[in-house]
Amino acid sequence: MHSSNLKWYAVISLLALILGFLIYLSINSQSSVKRAGTSSPDSVSENFSLFDSVTASLTGKITKVENGKIFFENQNGEKGEASISEGISISDMSRNDVLPSSDLKTIALNRSASINLSIKDGKYSVTSIIYPQP
Repeated sequence: MHSSNLKWYAVISLLALILGFLIYLSINSQSSVKRAGTSSPDSVSENFSLFDSVTASLTGKITKVENGKIFFENQNGEKGEASISEGISISDMSRNDVLPSSDLKTIALNRSASINLSIKDGKYSVTSIIYPQP
């Protein structure tokens, strides 16, 4: 009789394990469907109406400044352009400047930089340029 009780214990344990796994799968699939349909900041959506603006950044070099636009190339050689934000901030960490500048004459061409952009109403504008120490 003792081995018979052991067999029932094994069967009940196995059924409980299977039931627990099925409940886990059911709960997990419901929560991911719920997350996918939200407009929370953690989910990616093509509809940005929830936000005032969205930011982007790249590391590359500025190749030209012309007619209120900055032309740049990223580290992979891909090229792009964006308008210059009214409140642009230009910082050069290799100089002893304490405060960033907004003078477009301080933009150095063909030098490695971190370029930050803001996307508003589907249009990119450069908000800051940071030149690292060499």
